[in-house]
Amino acid sequence: ADGYKAEWEWVQGLDADGYKAEWEWVQGLDADEVDWLRELPYTLTLPFLEPTVLCVHAGLIPGVPLQYQSPLNMVKMRDVRLELDQESPLKSQFRATEKSAEGSVGWAEVW
Repeated sequence: ADGYKAEWEWVQGLDADGYKAEWEWVQGLDADEVDWLRELPYTLTLPFLEPTVLCVHAGLIPGVPLQYQSPLNMVKMRDVRLELDQESPLKSQFRATEKSAEGSVGWAEVW
């Protein structure tokens, strides 16, 4: 359980709505289980499908190459919101949101 203490504290602080009860099982993990979880991929590629399919738990920001995607977005994103770049009003960029909010849309809708 000590091997997962940092992750447990991180998860506790993610949401003011409280994840504590939902994540209590983490405290019972031993070091081998923690290591196994840390090694799991954030994405799965299914090359046998045509076209090749990339699976993620939550979402990906459109227009951002996979190697630059945020792991946190890949596990928590629900929607994206279009935000104009302050330096170039013609340039736009998507921002991830964990919950649906005014002005946000499901990330898959913009792909």
